[in-house]
Amino acid sequence: MITLTTPQEGGLVNYATFIGQLDEPGTLTIDGNPMSVKADNSFNAILSALPQGQNTVQLIATDLAGNSTLLDRSFMLDSVPPASPDTTLIGVGTPAGGTVTVSAQAGSATEGDTVTLTNSRTGESVQTTVAVDGSYSAAIGAQDGDVIVILITDPAGNTAASRILQVAGTPPVLGLTVTAPLNGSTIADDRVGVGGTFQGAANIGITVNGVTAQTIGNTFCAGDIALNTGPNTLDITAKLPDGTTTTQTLSVNSSGTSLITLEADAERGFAPHTVTFGITDNTQATLTSIEYDFDSDGTIDATLADPAATVQHVYTAPGCYTAMVTATDALSGSYSSSQTISVTDVQGADGQLASIFYNMLSRIRAGDISGAMTAVDPDRVDHFTTFFNNFGPDLPVFVDNIGRLEGGAFGEDIARFVLIRDVHGKPVSFFLYFTKGDDGVWRIEEM
Repeated sequence: MITLTTPQEGGLVNYATFIGQLDEPGTLTIDGNPMSVKADNSFNAILSALPQGQNTVQLIATDLAGNSTLLDRSFMLDSVPPASPDTTLIGVGTPAGGTVTVSAQAGSATEGDTVTLTNSRTGESVQTTVAVDGSYSAAIGAQDGDVIVILITDPAGNTAASRILQVAGTPPVLGLTVTAPLNGSTIADDRVGVGGTFQGAANIGITVNGVTAQTIGNTFCAGDIALNTGPNTLDITAKLPDGTTTTQTLSVNSSGTSLITLEADAERGFAPHTVTFGITDNTQATLTSIEYDFDSDGTIDATLADPAATVQHVYTAPGCYTAMVTATDALSGSYSSSQTISVTDVQGADGQLASIFYNMLSRIRAGDISGAMTAVDPDRVDHFTTFFNNFGPDLPVFVDNIGRLEGGAFGEDIARFVLIRDVHGKPVSFFLYFTKGDDGVWRIEEM
């Protein structure tokens, strides 16, 4: 027997990919073409010569004894991508209340197609469906000068080449506001968490004394910044991909190592993020109560009697958190410690990094290769400059057919996307790598 999971009977697909399983060892042909069958009797095959439109194919499985089973499957093949968005037909409203409305005139796209808008700065994405008359409209969070990436995908899964929309106005000047610690404050520990807010264009990197901070929305945070006993200087620097920087400098004093230390097994992660907390006890006292406040909201979230015990908390929402612990000994002595926890929104991170790629393509398409290279790791600029220049007048065509991005995989300072490109009628996967530099800026490393 043949079990065919893809394509579905009567389904719409953009590639003639056949995925299924035989119930016993044997061979398989699809319309007379021999296909590979894996050791577990599964198969994943592509027919690249089928015409667009309605198709009916026949699968024949033959077991080791020569017995054959037939299966016919009908489906609609559509591998032609939609037309690229015509930005002359699309209007971007003025930011109001933190959002803008993107509206396209009738005839801008095909009914039923899906339009995805992504704010390059925030990573926020919204989707809407094209109306009967080919118009569409959607609101997305934005400020003056933001860059919006627009993608159109048809019901078969084909995606048009990306285009860029510019929100009117000038982006806010690159700036920092440090909210913790306070300038001139005394820290009762040999480490400190630093956090605050920032403003500016997309893909801002922030460091604190050379330590890369996490940026989440318009906030940043960096934990475990080392302090020496006595006076310390904290240099907080924000940087844009083009090299523009701004720095704030704070002075704090450290009274030395805290007698207890709040420990976290995973200070950074993606929501929902599970953290196991415990303490290192150097008090030489008998601790009778350990109280945890996981988000510094003033509410005790957990109380333990055993200083060696651990407790877990799940951070469901993205953000920068300061977890606090207060321990009390048998003589009512009190000791405290804190730890910075950063929780990132994976969809937002996906949108931000994908936008770096699409913005680079937009600049290349316009002939601004030098400007596009601000999205590339400095060590790879010469390589990619030569690569793109070699296309000469065919460069815009190459860029429009470079492929579409699919699912990203993230680490702390590295990310990998799959770039799907049509090669001779078959989808071929290439990897696109991003790395976060020592300056906190994400850049394309390889593709």
